[in-house]
This record gives sequence, C-alpha cells and structure tokens, in this order.
Amino acid sequence: MNKTKTRKVLIVDDDPGIRTMNGFTLMHEGWDV
Repeated sequence: MNKTKTRKVLIVDDDPGIRTMNGFTLMHEGWDV
C-alpha cells in the first residue's frame, strides 16, 4: 500500500495548484485509503 501512496505523491507534486496543500491532502488521503 505504501507504493500506491508514493505514486500519488508524485502526481500531486506535479500539480502546482495542489502543491501548496499537497502535504495536507496527502496525509488526509493516505489515512483515508
């Protein structure tokens, strides 16, 4: 499951709009998944 999360991080990091909230969104999504 860690691999999937890492992949999502790359996608979010690629987005300049989500980059600001990428840390928060990632933590929330990671815990949710």
